Amino acid sequence: MKRIVVPAILTATVLIGGLMAYVIWKASPATAQDYLKSGKQYFEQKKYPASAVQFLNAVQKDPRNRDARFFLALSYYNMANLNASAKELIALLEYYPDDLDAKLRLGSIYLAGGGTERQFFQRAREIAQDILSKQPDNVAALILSGNASIGLQDYRTSTELFEKAVSLDPKNTAAFVSLGTTEALQTNYAEAEKAFLNARKVNPKDKNALLSLGNFYRSARDFDKAEAVFKDALSNYPDDREIYVQVVGLYIQIGRFDKGEQVLKDMQNRDSKNPQPSLLLADLYELQNHGEAS
Repeated sequence: MKRIVVPAILTATVLIGGLMAYVIWKASPATAQDYLKSGKQYFEQKKYPASAVQFLNAVQKDPRNRDARFFLALSYYNMANLNASAKELIALLEYYPDDLDAKLRLGSIYLAGGGTERQFFQRAREIAQDILSKQPDNVAALILSGNASIGLQDYRTSTELFEKAVSLDPKNTAAFVSLGTTEALQTNYAEAEKAFLNARKVNPKDKNALLSLGNFYRSARDFDKAEAVFKDALSNYPDDREIYVQVVGLYIQIGRFDKGEQVLKDMQNRDSKNPQPSLLLADLYELQNHGEAS
């Protein structure tokens, strides 16, 4: 009997010891790195509210944790909370004033929040100029400065900056798209088309290149070319709302409601749980009935 009881007691002791160790481990305070690791997992899954909570916990544990604060800013950005994202990037730059990624991201937020506020475009250009003062050939900073110059209606400067960017990086679609935009704003339509076509040539499936070229043709009332480009974009991104809205908008503009209707029906059939195509279809019918009534 004693031989049976002793091993049983030893086994129970080992199990209890293991359970206690697990409980103690679970009860121990998580470190900043623990929160950072957990936050990155949520971030990769695009669960941005959850990732923001974990990165915020990491920052509270260690305010100087660069990655935690940077990814917290990215999480806020992906949640469309630009103010909170900018606040975290500004705080990060107070600790790490030479952080290039943080500077460029903050500059892009100022551009996105620019609208009619000249001061935000000015801030974006100041950030870009700060980078260029140390790295004159930094393509990302050249593009940032060029886009800020567009917002400030300094088109001559923006053209020069984009031309330098594409000369340094001939495969940069963003630079070509921005160059095309600034040329179009100056009514240099031949140069604008060339830049947009170059963007598409560099990357035939780049979404921004396709949309920019399609909208250029649409604004020039070259509807056949616009339709061809938008169809190409839709074939590459069949579920992208931004693209199919542009396609439908083109068909409304040229009075082809039937084609717009078919695009929205196709979108709805592809994803029955997404109400957006049906809502847009209802708007299309209302617009069509209003047009017929008038």
